[in-house]
Amino acid sequence: PEYGNSFAGASSNFLSPKAGTAVYMAGAVSGITHGTVSRTGLTLNIEGTVFRKLAEADYRCDYGDSGAAIFASDTSFSR
Repeated sequence: PEYGNSFAGASSNFLSPKAGTAVYMAGAVSGITHGTVSRTGLTLNIEGTVFRKLAEADYRCDYGDSGAAIFASDTSFSR
């Protein structure tokens, strides 16, 4: 199955993606797929646990890709 608009977690470095940034996902099942960041600065509340500073992107992923690395190969980031 294919899922669009997957959420990528907050970055562990000091850079955050901008909308329109090309991103890539390296999943165990899907391999390397790509997409574009559509929104940033999102907050998600799941059963009382709040996740902040999320980015939304439209890369392809499948069951088994959870926890995959999301990365970009360009410098379209802001500090």
